[in-house]
Amino acid sequence: MKGVYMESGTKPTRYYLCSDTDTGILSAIYDAGLSCYGHRFIRILPLAPHACYEQTLFSEYVTVEETPDKADSVLRSIREQLSPQIYQYVMCTLASTFPDRGDVLYQFITYAFHMGDRICHALQVRFVKRIFEIQRRVQNEAHYLREFIRFRQIQQDPPVLAANIEPDHHILPMIMDHFADRYHMEWFVILDIPHQEAAFHAPDKDWYLQQLSPEDTEKLARMEENGSDYADLWKTFFEHIGIKERKNPALQRSLLPLHYRKHLTEFQD
Repeated sequence: MKGVYMESGTKPTRYYLCSDTDTGILSAIYDAGLSCYGHRFIRILPLAPHACYEQTLFSEYVTVEETPDKADSVLRSIREQLSPQIYQYVMCTLASTFPDRGDVLYQFITYAFHMGDRICHALQVRFVKRIFEIQRRVQNEAHYLREFIRFRQIQQDPPVLAANIEPDHHILPMIMDHFADRYHMEWFVILDIPHQEAAFHAPDKDWYLQQLSPEDTEKLARMEENGSDYADLWKTFFEHIGIKERKNPALQRSLLPLHYRKHLTEFQD
């Protein structure tokens, strides 16, 4: 990693092309770090499947050979040589869906190996400020969903609870420990529709994450929508405890953004 500081003069910008996945981005960071090309001249360019990109004149493009070993090596180095706080920033950024996350991560990790924990206080550096913004956005969304998820019973014997979510970021692994601890004796599943994955929990066991096909995602989403009689009871309760004269939609939107209401029982017709 430290080799990237051996820079001089002006070089063509080098783009490392990788898939828009954790393995792809971390593999690109691994290759870029070993290249000793100079971090100022390197960009990480994650691409969605079948995505096109526009090449610029006098730039270099390198297709990354992605492997889990490369990704594990980067994360292991961060865990063993840097602080838990830096590792947390890296994992939150990986969980985000911002298009600049690859570049931000590469620059942050590169400087972290050079500066150590001082990087956490270097808010005057553009990419450090940016990674703090990303972390805040991801953690805020995880916090919202811990508060706002509503389960419905989709099966009687054994009782199975289900909930659908549509987060902007990949926060399902970040919130599952909370629900597994709270409902440790329940069968339940949380479906992340945009990312086509679901987390499953069995009574008194560890939860596990499963990537789904588009067909399975649609099927599981329909199961949750069937709901149960308890949904009607909850909506009736919600309507009766409200005080019409003290209704404040603006305050309600600030505490409960519209984006998260789609799957909340009390806001469904």
